[in-house]
Amino acid sequence: MRWKSDSRQSPAARLGALLVALCLLSGCAPIQAPDTIAAWASFYPVYALAAGVCEGVPGVSLRCLVQPQDGCLRSYSLSDWDAALLAGGDLCILGGRGLESFESAVSGGDAAVLTVLDNMPLVDLGETDGEEDPSGHFSGPNPWLFLSVSGARSMAAVIAAGLAELDPDYAHLYARNLAAFDARLEALGEEMRAAVAGLPRPRAALLQEGLCYFAEEMGLQWAIVPREAGAEYLDNDLAELLDRLAAAGCELVLVEKQAPPSLTDALAAAGYAVCRVDILSTHAGAEGPDGYFSAMRANAGALAEALRGM
Repeated sequence: MRWKSDSRQSPAARLGALLVALCLLSGCAPIQAPDTIAAWASFYPVYALAAGVCEGVPGVSLRCLVQPQDGCLRSYSLSDWDAALLAGGDLCILGGRGLESFESAVSGGDAAVLTVLDNMPLVDLGETDGEEDPSGHFSGPNPWLFLSVSGARSMAAVIAAGLAELDPDYAHLYARNLAAFDARLEALGEEMRAAVAGLPRPRAALLQEGLCYFAEEMGLQWAIVPREAGAEYLDNDLAELLDRLAAAGCELVLVEKQAPPSLTDALAAAGYAVCRVDILSTHAGAEGPDGYFSAMRANAGALAEALRGM
């Protein structure tokens, strides 16, 4: 089973329509719903949003499939262990749109599949030079939408709708959870924007593809400089990277939190303000939804510190 969403409406309009629909669904007869739902979410950020809308719903067991990763989530390959875990599940919640390299393998199994980003408007990075983009991650739709709080709100709404369709007896609980979780996310977004209010907004170079969502939400103009997450640059490669940054005309560099210190030190030595941003790849399911809030709050603080130092 797959669920699609129409994301052309504003987040507030989508949420309002969804809450009405979920409340109506709660009075419907079950549609061959299982007594229990064993669900897997692909990566931590997808898991955190799903956990926020299914917390306390009877019979739902939600777990995070992929353990913390230092590299790019989009490069993760499904292991035999992962496949064995998925084999016993009823539902797999994926980001979709290229976030999981293993989406086609999961979709061919017996479990229902919810691909959250289907039909959502994503930043389109267009075409890039293949020599600068060996991974292919810096062209086309960008699936890192959860790195903006507004994007996370839209994703949570789609997850709630999908769970209500699979489990209509408890649609009212998903609606209740979504309303509370969305309010928390809305407050988080306001808090993050307040953290950088009144600070300069220089043009930012982004050394990780997903950071465009965070930069845009925080009011930064940005340019992506293609680089694989976790990659270290030495000697000629570092000199080439610095040349590309200079050509981008940026004073601020945003890079993933786990970037090698040798890289961030070189950027600082070259005169750039550096902000290390948590891209949510190194978190574990045990943190639950609160880990998302802590990470995004820390990201806003890191950006504010970088801006104050300019």
